[in-house]
Amino acid sequence: MMRRTDNHNEMIHFQSGRLAQQNSEWFYMTRDGKQIGPFKRKEDAEGDLTAFIIYLQNLENTDY
Repeated sequence: MMRRTDNHNEMIHFQSGRLAQQNSEWFYMTRDGKQIGPFKRKEDAEGDLTAFIIYLQNLENTDY
């Protein structure tokens, strides 16, 4: 699965295997193995995952 953003004309990639449903709640896994959630809807988990990826990209691009 691939999500795109028009923010800075960059593509946001995430693996389809990052989303999981447990007991009708949705979660996503970070690269370091943390489980984030629960979310009531898959779309909410996907949206939060996208925001999380954008946040990490902004951290990488910040000059201190």
